[in-house]
Amino acid sequence: MNPSRPLSAATPAYQALWEMAAGHVACRVCICSAPLGVDEFAGMIAGYVGGANSLIEPFHVRFVKDQAKHLLVGDFDALTRQRCFSETWPTAVRRSVAQCRAHLRTLIIESAEGLWLATAAEKHRLKALSRDQACARSGDGRLDERVWSTISAHFGAPAGLEV
Repeated sequence: MNPSRPLSAATPAYQALWEMAAGHVACRVCICSAPLGVDEFAGMIAGYVGGANSLIEPFHVRFVKDQAKHLLVGDFDALTRQRCFSETWPTAVRRSVAQCRAHLRTLIIESAEGLWLATAAEKHRLKALSRDQACARSGDGRLDERVWSTISAHFGAPAGLEV
């Protein structure tokens, strides 16, 4: 995250990893995140998790330095593996998650087969992605790198991939 660039409360930050699949631009992983503080974020992750399965889950993460010390994903505390229903999260967190869910829907759509595909607007941003390329990253440059690394790694996505 660039601290000199102010975050807009209206639009969450995002980053996504895309790949060509059956002639479509498919979402491998997309994370939308809104800051709740300097080291606290809430948002949504969507993507492919293997075996023709896709997911879309809310998350809430708090960092101490670069380490996630609080990581809720869906209905679980990812650090303790305890159930923690997202409906019980604090109001500010749930509000940020809802804002991120709405923004995520401007980036991806679900196909009849259950794949998350790029919307027409996101495909336009990905003009450089051709049938010859395996994958590409897109984003608005504002997603905190700790969020990308922690949340995408939690789902086995290649967080450090640069294309």
